[in-house]
Amino acid sequence: MSSYLLKKGTDVMASQYVSYTVQATCNGQSHTVERRFSEFVLLQKEIANEFPGAIIAPLPKDQVFGRFKPAFIESRMRGLEECLRKTYSDHSLSKSVCWTPFFTTPNFTKSSLKSSAT
Repeated sequence: MSSYLLKKGTDVMASQYVSYTVQATCNGQSHTVERRFSEFVLLQKEIANEFPGAIIAPLPKDQVFGRFKPAFIESRMRGLEECLRKTYSDHSLSKSVCWTPFFTTPNFTKSSLKSSAT
């Protein structure tokens, strides 16, 4: 991951959130996507469902207060990057059906995973 952005949701009532820029090469093509922490959580849950009992690298802890402080965001970004690297190094986990879509689709949601599987 190379950077992050602090964004405000499009809804008037939406709160701020952090978006992380993820760059990856999949099947010889370079991809850059923005991901929220919740999308990393979804990736981990989907991999855990696909590989029950597998040891999956933990995500950094969630935090309610201070989550928009630069030091916390930088620390979380390093933790997310480490989690992705460890998952990639496990050859079975990195073959998950949701692994490539995480890096290549603009919106990584449960419904986008279902539509890419068909």
